[in-house]
Amino acid sequence: MAPPHTLVGYILPDKEEDRVRNEDSESEDEEEERQPEFLDMKEMDSVSCGGFMLQSSVPPLTEVDFMTSKQKYRIQGRFALRDPWWEISCSASRLNSKFVMKGYPSYSLRILRQEEGRSIVSLFLKACGVDSDFVTRFMQWLPVDRHVDLTNVEEALNDFGNQSKENGEQVESDVLHRISKSDAGFYVRAARMYPHVMRYMPTLLPGKFLKLLNKEKEVEIQKRSENTEDTLDTQETADVQGLPEKQKDESILAKLENLIKTTVWKLGFGYIMWKEFQLVRCETRVEAFRDCKLFSTIPRLQRDALVLYDDLKNFCRQKGHTYIDRENLQESMRSCGIPEVNTWEAVNFLRNQGVLKVDKQKIALRNLYKYETEIVECLSTVAMAEPWKIDLDVKEVLSSAQRMRMRAKAELEKEQSSSAQNGEEHAPLEPLPVLDSSLDFDDSFDEEFDPTPVELDPDQVRAAEMMCANPVTVISGKGGCGKTTVVSLIFKAAVAQQESKKEKELEINSSCEGNKENGAQSPQEVLLTAPTGRAASLLTKRTSFTAYTMHQVLWSFMSTKKSPSGEPMNWMFAKVRVLVVDEGSLVCVQILHSLLSMLTKYAKLQKFILLGDIRQLPSIDPGNTLNDLFESLQRVRWAIEMRTNHRAESELIVRNAGLIADMGLKKTYYDLDFDEVVDLSETFRVPSPDKRFILILLPREENDDDLQMAIKQLLQRPAPGLKDDRSSQFVAFMRRDCDLINELCCKHYSDHTTKDCKKKLNFQVGDKVCCTKNGYVTDIDKEKEIKDMEKDTKEMQKKEQAKDTAQTQENEQVKDTTETQKNKQAKTRLCNGQIFFIKEDRTVEDAGKRGSKRRQLLLADETGEVVLKADYRELQRECKLRHAWARTIHTFQGSEEKTVVYVVGNGICQTWKHVYTAVTRGQQRVYVVAKIGGLERAIRGHVIKRSTRLAGLLTDMIGKLKQTRDDLYTQTSQSYLGTPKRGSSILPGQSTLWSSPGPSQAFCSTKSKYAEQVCTHNTAEDMIYGNNTFQSGSPSVSKRHNKSDNCDTPTKQQKTAAVESPLGCSQLERLSLASSTPKAHARKLFPGAPQITEDQPQ
Repeated sequence: MAPPHTLVGYILPDKEEDRVRNEDSESEDEEEERQPEFLDMKEMDSVSCGGFMLQSSVPPLTEVDFMTSKQKYRIQGRFALRDPWWEISCSASRLNSKFVMKGYPSYSLRILRQEEGRSIVSLFLKACGVDSDFVTRFMQWLPVDRHVDLTNVEEALNDFGNQSKENGEQVESDVLHRISKSDAGFYVRAARMYPHVMRYMPTLLPGKFLKLLNKEKEVEIQKRSENTEDTLDTQETADVQGLPEKQKDESILAKLENLIKTTVWKLGFGYIMWKEFQLVRCETRVEAFRDCKLFSTIPRLQRDALVLYDDLKNFCRQKGHTYIDRENLQESMRSCGIPEVNTWEAVNFLRNQGVLKVDKQKIALRNLYKYETEIVECLSTVAMAEPWKIDLDVKEVLSSAQRMRMRAKAELEKEQSSSAQNGEEHAPLEPLPVLDSSLDFDDSFDEEFDPTPVELDPDQVRAAEMMCANPVTVISGKGGCGKTTVVSLIFKAAVAQQESKKEKELEINSSCEGNKENGAQSPQEVLLTAPTGRAASLLTKRTSFTAYTMHQVLWSFMSTKKSPSGEPMNWMFAKVRVLVVDEGSLVCVQILHSLLSMLTKYAKLQKFILLGDIRQLPSIDPGNTLNDLFESLQRVRWAIEMRTNHRAESELIVRNAGLIADMGLKKTYYDLDFDEVVDLSETFRVPSPDKRFILILLPREENDDDLQMAIKQLLQRPAPGLKDDRSSQFVAFMRRDCDLINELCCKHYSDHTTKDCKKKLNFQVGDKVCCTKNGYVTDIDKEKEIKDMEKDTKEMQKKEQAKDTAQTQENEQVKDTTETQKNKQAKTRLCNGQIFFIKEDRTVEDAGKRGSKRRQLLLADETGEVVLKADYRELQRECKLRHAWARTIHTFQGSEEKTVVYVVGNGICQTWKHVYTAVTRGQQRVYVVAKIGGLERAIRGHVIKRSTRLAGLLTDMIGKLKQTRDDLYTQTSQSYLGTPKRGSSILPGQSTLWSSPGPSQAFCSTKSKYAEQVCTHNTAEDMIYGNNTFQSGSPSVSKRHNKSDNCDTPTKQQKTAAVESPLGCSQLERLSLASSTPKAHARKLFPGAPQITEDQPQ
């Protein structure tokens, strides 16, 4: 590509074929900077109090005819404004017959010659919605020698109105009103008043430039509507001559205009823009300042601060850290050419501005610092609140479920044996299926299906007891260990027991008071969530509860109407008492912080349960929440590792996954237990259907098409499990491998290519597709139903219109509210990673609009059930639809499929965690495609330890809660407490942090054999959890707590997991946190108050 040239000119109007091509083109390149989708709680509060939240959306990539003073060029770029009255300056490089624009352009009003001015004014008036007849009469009236352009068109309109004989004043007022309300008219007025905004903002905030203009226009229209009609007339004149000084001061654009002239560096810090201008998520990158040639105009201190801040953001985003230590920061700044003295001056400057937080040797971004700190505060609130005492015999609940499983299995085996003669195939049985939501637990407890004692998984029993006893529980385990099953059984039984008690109370009250009213439907008290749509749908299928994505819960809070104090009104999750989060390894600190904050503040949260696998890949965004919580809470028996696999068909997969994790932790390698190895250097042979863990070795003599030939052979045979693309999934580490596999699968399963001859994405019926972005899409069928309901509602409103004006206004408000609700109902949320199959693809023509065609896709899930019918352009714009036969490991994490093919590839950043996560996605069969030695290199790959503060803060919290409990204990008389027993030291309303009763008080009179077995291992527990662990004040202990290793799963903890139990608080009394030395040590390691006073938004 040739060096860039600066081009100054304007865009010629599109031809019809250009317009159609630009509308149909899909932008396949991602945004330069990925924008977080949801706000945190502070930002939500700011928006509720009048702050501005502007969704980021960069202009689409299009090709235009660009006219300079010398000649016409064909340019490809992103243009927010394309009307011919804009003078556009951009940098572009020649590529073949066209130019490709670098970055974004700047805008100003063209200086027009007399002959050009008339045609441009005519186009401008039509763009503002002015009647064509009026435009014709106005242009005919204009004197030949009078120069008119966009700077004086209002003056000419005034003169025309004054000389008009028929209704001149009315015509003038109507036209000026249309111009002031139109987008084109407002943009032109903004260019005259705020030239620096139009010149620099398209580059400084490319995704928010048009949003800022439109928001300013909305604010202006709203202010107009609040004024009287006389003020309106005065304001019309002010629009022509410029806004009053007072309004300029209140204008967002006026503030930004002054900011660019004086302190443009503030645009680089989102917190400062939020604090001073109430603009949420408005932040400029350092490269944008350089592109605008503004970076050199910024003072040295602020320049260094911008570089440091940008480098720290990239460091945390790319590696997942939540802070950087002083040594690494200094080394990074030295590589950027910033001396050590200047580095610490910039740190101190940013600390004073509230952008950074400094905690001893740790420097953290303000938002990440607050997320981790406030997560701990939320968990502390849950722990100290009044507990939900679940009085369940968990062994009986699990035994009852096991008996029903055995009965269902026996019935299914009878059906299979009776149909065996027909040669029908049946899916393998699930060892522990989830109970149906209609089952009655009270009846199931009394049922005696089989007098033979049922053997239970001790890990499941222990996990169930923890959930009943503790306010916070973390459960880790591989797929198939029964995490979600236990959660479903316990809380299904708990809710059923609670409803039974309520019904009895209602019966007693109704018999006494004669009240026979039936209660309303019980509110949702158990909330199951997952970070992805696929994981949420799996969670719904496996449990008896409706599961939501975490984003759906956050969105419901954001869209719920708030009271003046900011409290949500009629929020659907306001009664939630239990929060369950599955696939916890995918959860970043921001999402967890927002979810816990809103549920502890605006709901009735009493229990928090986090499920996941600590060996899987952590979240893409900063944080290591699952590992941090597991490491810290395991010390007080609030976390457990479930080790037993309950899926017979995945036994070999689980065993090999354990070997992969063991090799990764020990930094060694030995052969995995493959039940078949297919070497493509020899004759290809199809594995037999009974093989479950298969290695496909690429040829020893490497060729560029080795992977292509291997995938083709697997598909064409086909290999077991790959005949149906609805039950199989290819997973790869590298995106280019996914592109290759998608091309091959598209040809094999759908008989076409992924792109057409014009290089556009080619979607056809039967294609497997997925969303690569969360978004709301209009369901066309729902929209039709709502419109039909609208007609009926309007007819009723006409009949029931109130006679007085006040009632009419009230009806209008109700109408607006219902309109908003209907618009929300017509939208369907599609989640990133959600997979669909195209069931129907058709093009429809809008009635009454010749040549206006719309493409509609009918999407179905893997079962064939229709999910929605949506407009293709909207799908691409909101969700970025892509082919999905092959996915990267990061995008498929949280999902599972019966057959998984993992392509190891050549990625140098690949580690054992990638291999482990990919392998555990397979439920029945896993293929591993790798070169000789490729699997060993991946498993030996270096795992970057994530630097996070959460584990240390949790350890500090536990010490403080223990101190609070000890203070209450000593203040209570010994006669009241007596001999320490299970739960005896808990006062009414106090948390069960240290009591941790196992089965509830209803069943604690008879101690189980399991509890007696635990009590015989006190000495071993003292050796691990007693004083020896925390007595030493060596730096190694400090580093272990503060710098969590996301791949660290100590073998010692696994060995002692069998003797850990939440039963009996006497063992917890010996925790070293209760001694004086550990308390002092904990205070030294984790200071209670941060060094920097946090700034609150005004």
